[in-house]
Amino acid sequence: VLVVDAKGDGDLASKLGAYAEEFGRPFYHFSIPFSTSAPYIGPSERGRSFYDPAGLSAGNHTRRLDFMMNARDWKGAPAVYSDKTRDWLSRALWVDNVVAECNGGRPLESVQQATFARVADLMSPITTRHYLREAANMFGVEAIDAAFGTTTYDSIMAELDAYASTNDPTGESARMSHAAWLRTFMSSVTGPYLMDTGDERTIDIGRIVDERAVCIFDLATDQYREEAPAIARLVVADLLSYISSAGKADGLRLRVFLDEFAAVGGDESANVLARARSAGVSFTLSTQTLSDLRDVSDAFEGQVLTNSLNLLVHNASTWEEAERLAGMTGQIEQERVTKSLRMDGVEGPRTKSVSTEKRYRIEPSEFMEMGVGELIKISQVEKGAGKASKIGVVMPPRLEGTIYTVDGYT
Repeated sequence: VLVVDAKGDGDLASKLGAYAEEFGRPFYHFSIPFSTSAPYIGPSERGRSFYDPAGLSAGNHTRRLDFMMNARDWKGAPAVYSDKTRDWLSRALWVDNVVAECNGGRPLESVQQATFARVADLMSPITTRHYLREAANMFGVEAIDAAFGTTTYDSIMAELDAYASTNDPTGESARMSHAAWLRTFMSSVTGPYLMDTGDERTIDIGRIVDERAVCIFDLATDQYREEAPAIARLVVADLLSYISSAGKADGLRLRVFLDEFAAVGGDESANVLARARSAGVSFTLSTQTLSDLRDVSDAFEGQVLTNSLNLLVHNASTWEEAERLAGMTGQIEQERVTKSLRMDGVEGPRTKSVSTEKRYRIEPSEFMEMGVGELIKISQVEKGAGKASKIGVVMPPRLEGTIYTVDGYT
């Protein structure tokens, strides 16, 4: 089980920690502290978990590049900035990987050990050039050539020299902007926990699946408006990477719950949903309104709804949304009977007409009038009477240790 909780109030983490302990499951808890020196107070015996999906252990530089680019929200930035950043970052990460391969999987002691901080320094072509030369002096050019495989040390050094000497203000501005973003991120309260500790404290999705573990990312999005969404985007990219490499599954491998899914919406998020089922990954997504999905893009909303087997609606806040939801329930034909009676006291024939009209299975007004503990389930796979139904759920004050089944859902 993997949960991304956007509220980050700690209550859900405590409940999940209790469940994990009861059923003998390992428990991982990534939370954002109030300060870098704040002690961990939470349900995990391991303490606060670490996370570094873009680190050297992630694999080749192309995979790491995707993580790095997806962590940042590029809305509002010129497209050329993201293009220039990606172009340079692919080279910097390639150098980073090659040096680590020669050094037993670790960066050299002369540079930052935390991934984001080290990559921020490598956004400078001159720094990257010095780093590669230092590695060549330590391990020899032949070892560097063997690690690069498809190119050579001399070729890469020539490229780095060209980058450093070329007059490209836009490219330099894009690199400096990304370096500043990485450093700001690492200097925040999340920075010390975005690294690979090399032990069981670091979250790895493959290990979560193998251990049948429980993991929660406890993110206070309202308080950490930049850091929390970035971590959520990293998790989504990490899930896509896992799904892509896991292969087909006969049964359920991982159950994922993503709160405020629209906040991390984009192409990567839609790709995760489209490919999850075959890899044995089940998603439960929550969002305040359908318009939140549409705010990302019309295509994103369509992809989310197309790949969702069931929708559980607690209430609609506007009539427009209520009508859209009603439309998803489908229409049925209803017989309409009209009788005509003579009212003048004169005996005569009475007329009766029967017609049919279409109406929604569940009318828009019902979506706006639900009370506490009521929801409407809309099935994307069932037909007929099972297409939509109204469910009443009575929740007791305490949930620990009890399993509830409502309409086939546990």
